[in-house]
Amino acid sequence: MKNKSLVFASIILVCAFSPITVKGQSLPHTFSANTAAKASEVNENFTYLLERFGTRKTTVNCYSGESITTALKNYNHIVISGVCTENISLDGETLPHRVVILEGSSSASDGITASSSASPVIDINYHVFVRVKNLTLKEGQMGLKVRRNGIALISNSIVESNSGDGICACGTSFMFSESNTIRNNSGNGIYATDNAEVNIKSNTISGHSGGSSITITQGAYAVINSNTITGSSGNTAVEISRGSSATIESNTIQSAENGITVHDGGIAYLSDITVSATSNAVQVTRNGTARIYNDSLLQNSPVGLGVYYGSHAQVDNSTIKGNQLGVYMKQASLDVYGSTISNNTEDGFLLHHNSSAEINNSNILSNTRDGLTLRNGSQALVVNSVIDGSQSNGVYINANSVMQTDNLTVKNSTNSNISLSDNSVLRFFSSTVESDNETNLAIMGGSRVIAKGSNMNFSGSSAVTLYDSATLEVRSTSNSFTGTIACTNPANMGVSIVRNNTGSSWDNSSSPTTCPVH
Repeated sequence: MKNKSLVFASIILVCAFSPITVKGQSLPHTFSANTAAKASEVNENFTYLLERFGTRKTTVNCYSGESITTALKNYNHIVISGVCTENISLDGETLPHRVVILEGSSSASDGITASSSASPVIDINYHVFVRVKNLTLKEGQMGLKVRRNGIALISNSIVESNSGDGICACGTSFMFSESNTIRNNSGNGIYATDNAEVNIKSNTISGHSGGSSITITQGAYAVINSNTITGSSGNTAVEISRGSSATIESNTIQSAENGITVHDGGIAYLSDITVSATSNAVQVTRNGTARIYNDSLLQNSPVGLGVYYGSHAQVDNSTIKGNQLGVYMKQASLDVYGSTISNNTEDGFLLHHNSSAEINNSNILSNTRDGLTLRNGSQALVVNSVIDGSQSNGVYINANSVMQTDNLTVKNSTNSNISLSDNSVLRFFSSTVESDNETNLAIMGGSRVIAKGSNMNFSGSSAVTLYDSATLEVRSTSNSFTGTIACTNPANMGVSIVRNNTGSSWDNSSSPTTCPVH
């Protein structure tokens, strides 16, 4: 009974989380993904399997020419010594077993090399439970393929040098991969499709020049936890697409063109990840959705986070630093909470083409160009945040873009703390700009700043500059202002200050201006 317990212990996880039936009969309990299973119900499933299936154990010595396929006619627990050259077909419609265990006698030298590269090394089909351990699977069409309500658990193994994917959960099936090395397969490292469910934990995955390290697509679901993933040039390390979803936690991802790509209706939850890439650390595009949270780090990439074309991302309690662009957006939306975007060699944020962002309780620090740039009709709401040390502008609002603030502080920018041009609008509410020699506000090209309950503190000679049909509108009496307001050729350029009869200190003699005041 002790040996049977060890055999079936590996199946408990599957029984708990996969709605797969044993051929002809249902397990006592089925569970949906992301739903906690009760211990008593898992034990009932375990007992059911234990009573329904027995195991017969034997050894196969590949060095002596013995065959796994032959042994499977009478046995379902095979201990393999050496490397057998054959393709293993485990088809529930013809196989006499419902549970199969294939394991190496040692962790280093045992395995299966495909006799035909046109077929998987191990092919699991139709209501078969298979456990693979301590084996090297290589030189097949795939290392391991599971489909049609099959269940595969593979651990402490090597899957390498297959002409297609390393592991494929193809169709309605369940696959659990733990503590494996998956490398140098010509397709994807792990591929899950067509409503498959996979759990990928503590693997090392690398060297997949013809595909992604992990691809989850066509309605599949994945939990991807504690892996080390090295991508390949020109490819994505982890790809979530076409209505699939994944929870990706505590992974280190590096060296791919895109670290993680979520697209075409894919959904990803990214927690405690560290990602660097040669293009986007994380890319969300074509109606993808991603939440990045819990001390995640996107770094050392041309783009830390790219959000494009109808997609939405949320960043919580994370860091985006040391990239070329921290966050780049085009026709997309973004929410940022409690995060730091810093030390990027261009902009901290660049919003393009009607993008929108809400930034709350965050720090945008020491970016080489602008801290936050809005272009081409983009919008941003920035609340309870700090933009500090930008080496160009703290905020640059351009081309019919709009920004509103509430308790934002902008300071220590090299050029202007805030610059507007080309018919843009800033609603500067309950916020502060502080400058020494840089301009606090540069308003140009038909743009307008509406100030309410805000502070502008300046120790130099030109706190605010207005040029080319620019307007500064002062609302309420609670604004505080030090420094001067400079207008360039006000009679011909149409610049003005609108005070709305507030009696604000912006309009008194301590704040002189040559601008028309209305």
